[in-house]
Amino acid sequence: MNIGAFLKTTGGKVATIGGGAVAAVGITAAVLMQGEGFRSISVEQVAGTVSIVGEQNNGQAYEGEHLYSGDDVTVGDASELTMCMDNDKYVYADANTHFILEASAASEDSRIKIYLDAGSELNELQSKLNPNDTYEVDTPNSTMSVRGTKFRVTVYTAADGMTYTLTEVSEGTVKARLKTKDGTYNGVEQDFTVGQSALIRGNEDFSEFVTSDLIDTSNLDMEDMDESEFLLLAYGELPEGGMDRLIELLEKGDLLEEDTVKEEETEEVPTPTVTPTPEVSPAAGEDIDLDAAEVTPTPSVMDTMFDAWVVGTDPETGGYILKDGTIFDPVYYAQHNPDVVARFGNDPKALLYHWLTQGRDEKRPPSERAAREQEEAFKNFAKMLDDAYAEEQRLKQLAEAEAENTSGDSTGGSTVTKASVNAGGRVTVGNTVIGSFVNNTLVVDPNTQAASITLPMTISQNNNDYQINSVKDIDWTGAGHVTNNFSVSDGSHTVSIAYDNNSSTRTYSVDGTQYSDNQLTDFQTRIQNL
Repeated sequence: MNIGAFLKTTGGKVATIGGGAVAAVGITAAVLMQGEGFRSISVEQVAGTVSIVGEQNNGQAYEGEHLYSGDDVTVGDASELTMCMDNDKYVYADANTHFILEASAASEDSRIKIYLDAGSELNELQSKLNPNDTYEVDTPNSTMSVRGTKFRVTVYTAADGMTYTLTEVSEGTVKARLKTKDGTYNGVEQDFTVGQSALIRGNEDFSEFVTSDLIDTSNLDMEDMDESEFLLLAYGELPEGGMDRLIELLEKGDLLEEDTVKEEETEEVPTPTVTPTPEVSPAAGEDIDLDAAEVTPTPSVMDTMFDAWVVGTDPETGGYILKDGTIFDPVYYAQHNPDVVARFGNDPKALLYHWLTQGRDEKRPPSERAAREQEEAFKNFAKMLDDAYAEEQRLKQLAEAEAENTSGDSTGGSTVTKASVNAGGRVTVGNTVIGSFVNNTLVVDPNTQAASITLPMTISQNNNDYQINSVKDIDWTGAGHVTNNFSVSDGSHTVSIAYDNNSSTRTYSVDGTQYSDNQLTDFQTRIQNL
């Protein structure tokens, strides 16, 4: 899902963005002079409707346009903007994004700050900042500070005025400092590194990181995972339409790892010939036909990104090895993304440019291998959600059954569970079978369903009532055949059976002491010795 679709709002609701078209013109640079320092800021690429308002700019942006501190930038629907600063810092702003640019170049305090209050923009700092330089992205509820990195910031304000900021780190480290909308910092700050993400919400009164314990990870396979790496967000706190973005975020959190690419001998990488795109420059007073204009990044931008990212060639696929270890196969990418080919053509550098600036965030696989891994990751994620939901429903049903089938009668101050014996000799509490009734004794056997029973219990059969007061009054010899979770408590002792569907094994427990399947005899002996 394009992040623009997440941010496009109509009446506070998320809507889908349609296609777009752009115009391309030449590239120049601007220089902002102040003291002995300097700051070059220019529009590198523009697509669709992008307006810039400031002391020297007022109107539709064009490639090569000089930008200045204080410029107010609005990227419209189905539009995009690429901005270059100091020749080594890039900002890629998506559709429906608004920010104000602040830049100073005093030798003692050279800084860039982007005041982002709506939309999404990707920041790429290709060089580390000087000791006294700063680069920050400021949102209504937080400020992100970096030294040299790559990260995306997305801001969405819901209909109730709550602002959500999503920060995703691809390279380096980002420090997030929380503040309220009036600019007051609350002292909460956190560093986020490669592959980590943070969701922040806030308004005029507070700002906080949003996390949740809604997903119970106790039954998940955590052997090779650090639980702190899971971003467990509060689904109910997300703005409408945010679930797709959450799935992207979680899937990315499972797959992204720190850069493990080892230095290898320099390998000559083939560089396909790039046919320069003719510049489109409107004559005075002439309107640009945006629907007819073609979207193609200029060769200089493509060459720069190609040289910065490609470190070798994959012998298996012939694709490019990128500096983060990713394999980008331009042939596969072209075959599976005809919409990109229609806009950018088949040139490998242009295809790589699209994937780095857009396709990666849109979850387009860069190779067949990545597509298989992505599909497997989505299946695992879906299974995790299904398992968590199933367990939640099971516990809910148990609680409802226990509440429904507990009578108001009392014996010695204890609530009595009412049970009966059906025509097949099965003991039921409500509609739940908890075992068989043999020789006036409750027998736990393969018929036992999931239940949590509290004693004392009265079992009625043929107008006769039989009382069970203790876990010792139950026959547990058939416990090894139970295929559900079952527990009984008599106020003094608790006996339970936990069944694992994946391994078809059981774990028995007596007052917290656990026994495995091959310790069934020990489990039964312990009950009799209570």
